[in-house]
Amino acid sequence: MTVSGIKIVCRPNSVDEGIAHDTIVRDDYRIRQFARRGSLLVDVGAYAGHVSLLAASLGMRAVAIEPLPQNVEAIRTNIKANNFESRISVVHGAIGVDHLFWNDPATEIIQHRFVANSSGSPNAESIRVPMVKLDTVIREDIHILKTDCEGGEWLLGQEAVAQRATYIVGEFHTIDARVFADFKTMFPNHIDMSEQYGIQHVDGLRLFVFKRSETRHCRIRG
Repeated sequence: MTVSGIKIVCRPNSVDEGIAHDTIVRDDYRIRQFARRGSLLVDVGAYAGHVSLLAASLGMRAVAIEPLPQNVEAIRTNIKANNFESRISVVHGAIGVDHLFWNDPATEIIQHRFVANSSGSPNAESIRVPMVKLDTVIREDIHILKTDCEGGEWLLGQEAVAQRATYIVGEFHTIDARVFADFKTMFPNHIDMSEQYGIQHVDGLRLFVFKRSETRHCRIRG
């Protein structure tokens, strides 16, 4: 299928088509508004690479980071279908952890991966994945850092390159009773712009938009 001029290979019995609509057509993460040609987007929790594909179509470069092997294969298939090999690179792994919880029966999202076992379900499967440190794989400043990794966004505050990103956009999840107000304190150099982009302040699952503050602290000489 083709979505907004981007070729998407949809896998059988998947949510590929719906996610492509949400991330490309509806542009949940506001990529079109923040895109800058030649700059870098880092796509943490890339799924099948739809956000990276959108960024590449807008003239950006992208690094797609995804832990599940079947999704990594889908990303590479979509890259090839659009001839974006020079614009998108793929990293197989999860930020900051070497295992994920999978098919947690205490959640409504089956066939999905969770960085944190937030439900505490003893029946969730744990799978091993390569661990990635963002500061190691990214050697330049990030223009847009997109995160959708079911709890993994809580680990990004530990990454220096994330703190320097111009925009941080993504999906927030309440983990271990920590709420959105707690999450914002992890990025002291950024301003929460969510409301300005039509995103309501609710806890639990929600979208967010942060922008790095341009304020500079100057020393006043007496």
